[in-house]
Amino acid sequence: MYNVWRSVKFFHFLIIILASSQVKAVDVGFGLDFILAKHDNVNLDLIPTGDEWVSTITGTIEVIENSSNLIAGINASVSALNYKNDPSQDTTDINLILNALWIVNPSHFEWLVSDVYTQTLIDPLQSDTQSNREDINIFATGPNYYWRLNSRHNINFEARFQNTYYSSTDGDSDRISTALGWVYRVNSSLSTSLNAEFATLDYKDNTLSDYMNNDLFVRAAYQRGRNTFTAEAGISSFDFETLDDIKGNRYLLSLRNQRTINSDIFLEFSHGISDEATEILSDAQDPLSGSTTSTSAGTDIFTEDNIIIRYTKITNRFAFLAEIEDVKRDY
Repeated sequence: MYNVWRSVKFFHFLIIILASSQVKAVDVGFGLDFILAKHDNVNLDLIPTGDEWVSTITGTIEVIENSSNLIAGINASVSALNYKNDPSQDTTDINLILNALWIVNPSHFEWLVSDVYTQTLIDPLQSDTQSNREDINIFATGPNYYWRLNSRHNINFEARFQNTYYSSTDGDSDRISTALGWVYRVNSSLSTSLNAEFATLDYKDNTLSDYMNNDLFVRAAYQRGRNTFTAEAGISSFDFETLDDIKGNRYLLSLRNQRTINSDIFLEFSHGISDEATEILSDAQDPLSGSTTSTSAGTDIFTEDNIIIRYTKITNRFAFLAEIEDVKRDY
């Protein structure tokens, strides 16, 4: 664990132009992603020298298969980072995301396969330069099972096996996780759930401390008109074999306003404890996320406060996204 506080503020601007193919429900998309980020201490100096602006241009190609029993996608991108005042070396990042969801029995049983290749920091206490980056590959697979008890009650279960590989450091690991949720639909507008998530992580390097991760939380989603309100609250714990355990709260508040059929505004504030591989996989499976390149180190666990303001407009030919995000991570 590292005792350092990092604060990152950035403006996210994204334009995607889609070209569609009618063959076997396959869509091909081409994207251009521009990010302008303001860092208050980009090199993590003990005495900050001032703010720094970093611009990132990303070119993306995406192929999507969407049929009745298979949802699959391949997303490949190349990003070029430029520092205005050159406090760090300009860099180039490569991302490759493969996602496939096999729908064995609709609304009852599915199987997920996901693989992500990207880059991550080696040492989060050093500046984000090419020499401080390494390649990371994360593979995850497992089932989703939905058990409908009646019209109001549903039991959701998922299990995952995950392998994480690092090209330079010794953070290689295997993770086994399960998630269980009891969903209760109060009425047509309100649904609640009680959720439990468990995971065990085993490092290949015996000098690193294996751990168990437990999350317990409640969730409520309320929809009225064009607005959807979501709230979560719970606790997280990381129980290490050889290090001090970590415990903390997790909570989330969000609002989505569906302005038109094709556009919406999304606001979210969240707080929780996470790790770098979990963040990368979550971003890879979110079609509205930006680059999966991580700004945390491989074996780090951190507390994160996140505020997101996002506007999205999607048609059958293009997608437009503008986002402001404020991130604070405590390692």
